[in-house]
Amino acid sequence: MASHLAWLRTLKLSQLRTIASQTGINSSGTKTILNARLLAELPLERVSAFPQEGLHSLQSRHGLTRHKDVASNQCRIISIDMGIRNLAYCVLDLPHFLEHEATLSKTPSKWEPFTPTVEAWKRIAINHNAVLPTESLVDPETDNKTKEAFDPSTYASYAYSFVSEVLLPHRPTTILIERQRYRSMGSSAVQEWTVRVNMLESMLYAVFKTLGEQAKWSGGVHAVMPAKVGPFWLGDSDPEQEPRAKSTKAKTKKAKIDLVGKWLKCGHAVELSGQAQMMGKAFLERWQGKGQRLRKANLSPKIDGIENMATEGSREIGKLDDLADCLLQGLAWVRWEENRRRICKRGPKALAELG
Repeated sequence: MASHLAWLRTLKLSQLRTIASQTGINSSGTKTILNARLLAELPLERVSAFPQEGLHSLQSRHGLTRHKDVASNQCRIISIDMGIRNLAYCVLDLPHFLEHEATLSKTPSKWEPFTPTVEAWKRIAINHNAVLPTESLVDPETDNKTKEAFDPSTYASYAYSFVSEVLLPHRPTTILIERQRYRSMGSSAVQEWTVRVNMLESMLYAVFKTLGEQAKWSGGVHAVMPAKVGPFWLGDSDPEQEPRAKSTKAKTKKAKIDLVGKWLKCGHAVELSGQAQMMGKAFLERWQGKGQRLRKANLSPKIDGIENMATEGSREIGKLDDLADCLLQGLAWVRWEENRRRICKRGPKALAELG
């Protein structure tokens, strides 16, 4: 038990829930249960730098050259918003995040939140991935689409190719995966499409676990509940309650898109670099209504068109909510980790500083 957090026992239940909601920890349960959960989870280190031996091995396997931004103290997060035809992910670079901890002991007036750099920000169709075969999707003689395969064997190939050919070349140290649910809005039925996405989600964890056990990749994989991300940024009074009404869910989706749009417009909360700059420009144009005339047939990238969606601007950006969700999820995680460190370092003083 963390003795430096013994002061948590003196707090009220409402104060414990505030700490939990501001650090991404489950805030349900009685005071005793929640106190024990905070004592166990707050000290955990969930962001780490990339080991040099793992970095060199990964570079060798993927033919990567060493960039000047790759260092032993680098943290790089990939945040994934799950989907099959609309999977979105972003790469957050935190080159000096661990050193930033030294500033957490400063007074609130001098302390500033860490600003990550988004190196990549994309939306893809996982079953149209560039590294996947096309035979199951299009008949070469008739040029007609055949029935799409959703069997476990096919999706195992999708999951492995997505991890090894799309994600690992970014050299991530932490992977965040949006946690899926079997039911939404209180429905008793389990939709077939939901089962498919959940199957892909499970396979991604299996691939990362296998790579870790075989010492081919060292990093952390964490599930993130969407019900915690939205309230963290939008200030919902009940972070554990999933929106049930469709109108409420639609308003929440729009609010998240608007939040990201305002950040991009004002240059706030995040910096964009490389491909992410082009995606940010396309997002902003679409959000401001300048990219409404999109070719609907091309909203999902084709076999060789994943990069096109990221580089040709608003013409093929498609849905904004998936892009917004993966970015908000990654940024929320960074802020949660900062808050954890502030609480552990500043003690009771940090409670008054939390949002």
